[in-house]
Amino acid sequence: MSKIAVYCGTRNIYPVMEVAAKSLLYNTCMDRVFFMTEDDSFPSNLPDIITTVNVSGQQWFDRNGPNYKSAWTYMAYVRLAFAKLFPQYDKILYLDTDTLVLKDISPFLDINLDNNYFAMVREDEQDIPLEICHAFSLSPNGIVPFRSDNPRPQFSIRPYYNSGVMLMNLRLLRESHMDDNLIQHINSVYHDYPDQDTINILCHANILPVPTEYNVIPALFPDFPQEKICIKHFASDRS
Repeated sequence: MSKIAVYCGTRNIYPVMEVAAKSLLYNTCMDRVFFMTEDDSFPSNLPDIITTVNVSGQQWFDRNGPNYKSAWTYMAYVRLAFAKLFPQYDKILYLDTDTLVLKDISPFLDINLDNNYFAMVREDEQDIPLEICHAFSLSPNGIVPFRSDNPRPQFSIRPYYNSGVMLMNLRLLRESHMDDNLIQHINSVYHDYPDQDTINILCHANILPVPTEYNVIPALFPDFPQEKICIKHFASDRS
């Protein structure tokens, strides 16, 4: 099966996106890497293995929806449409642009997803502050509909997974129409971390947990052995 990776970024993110992708290509043999961008071409020369795809005309995420004008741009949500954007692939690796691949991650890419939508690393594996988990609610089903007087619904889910590194089962997302469900949810329910919370809520029973070394966030795992890190993720990092 082809080894495909995807990064998404607005123009201000292009420089770090290039660094992130080159760290992957230096350590792991890939068949193709895609950059989801706002332009038809990239402002610097890229290896032939990297293809730029302009998604500025995206049609999936409602510009009047509760999340579109939040702290995150639509580029953070495009991953929810990968099953539609990449109909030629059954499996794809998504990586945030603030990640660095430090070792060969072929074992991760070769994981058999079976009936799981995603393979992801738990964010709550250690006793971390609850405000980072942002995961409380009295709602019976864990979802509070968006209202102007209650703009920040919360939910209670354990384990909670980080979406900065995801191996995605595009085939299953398409066949089950879960891709449509994810898009509908993010267009209708506000969340502090819109795409990540949406995935955790809708796909929770079908997320395959993978070892922490494939998505080590120093702010959450400050004591994780450096020599064991395969992917370092600088989310929430102040260093």
